[in-house]
Amino acid sequence: MIVRIAPPIIKKADWTISPLEVDGRAIGYVCEDEIREQKVNGETAIWPGMYRLTSRHSPSMSHEYLFDKGTFELMHHRQYHALGGEHNPELKRFRPNHPMIEISNIAGFQHVMFHWGNTDKESLGCPLVGARIGVVDGRDAVVQSRAFYCLKFYPMVMRQIAAGRDVWCKVDRG
Repeated sequence: MIVRIAPPIIKKADWTISPLEVDGRAIGYVCEDEIREQKVNGETAIWPGMYRLTSRHSPSMSHEYLFDKGTFELMHHRQYHALGGEHNPELKRFRPNHPMIEISNIAGFQHVMFHWGNTDKESLGCPLVGARIGVVDGRDAVVQSRAFYCLKFYPMVMRQIAAGRDVWCKVDRG
């Protein structure tokens, strides 16, 4: 599987928005920080290249969702508890602290993970995925991000990683 961050279609002083493809098929969009020649921590889009995708626990984000280890379906912790949590037999399949999708071995970068969010203000150097392009707080953004991440992108990619298949991220800057 190849997840491709295509060349940006919106390029501003502080952010970029690019099409997101999986195996050549457009599936959504990515919002990142601006493209720079010199890295500024938490403020720089990742370099062009081909990188392996792996799974990694994130102390700051993994706790928000529980996951089904078989299907990689995600459920927000508030929804889980509202439905009865551990007392609901139908929810026994969900485990806490879902693994995140990490883009590995980027020179000069650490812990770069695909995740949800709308604008570059939420990215901290990580690509944010979303279903559409919109505007949030006067900034170009990816929108419908949590639903896109939870229901489409995450299960599609994590199933492949968990099965031991080679999964790559190709970053094109055009």
